Amino acid sequence: MIVKFNELPVNITMQVISFRNFLVTSWPHIDNLMKDHDWHDDTDYIIDWLQVSWEFFLERELLGKDKYLMPWCVEDRVTYEDAKPTYAIVTKILTNLVDIRTKKHVPKNCWLRLSFFLKVSSEGYLGIYPPFDYVELLLDSKRTEKFTVPIEGLKFYLIEWDSGKNCPKE
Repeated sequence: MIVKFNELPVNITMQVISFRNFLVTSWPHIDNLMKDHDWHDDTDYIIDWLQVSWEFFLERELLGKDKYLMPWCVEDRVTYEDAKPTYAIVTKILTNLVDIRTKKHVPKNCWLRLSFFLKVSSEGYLGIYPPFDYVELLLDSKRTEKFTVPIEGLKFYLIEWDSGKNCPKE
């Protein structure tokens, strides 16, 4: 699905859920590869794999070549490191949602950028493991305001990203 850029924002919830399903399905194979991985020499293996999967599975599929999404789970890209991202995958919270970490209310009516999929363990710890039933959302590009909420019921959109103009002043 290549996006019609004159029709932004575009609902891409299906593509985001499909990406999550790809990660869940691939995870057992990554687990097997990690058993023999040299972690002393390559500590970013998983993060890089997640980011490059984002770049090819979502970015290339939605934007084609020469257009770039904001990085997903890191601040830097794996491919085309000097590329300037101008698009983002976001959600807008319309109901009362509370961050599971801070217990703070998530801002409403703002574009919050999708940053990560997470799992909450039975002990309440967050981790990068399937089934990825939580997401980390960012309010700004500096990654200072983060919110962790369930993915269920969220709708995701592709927008042109301008970090300073994504949340109306209240």
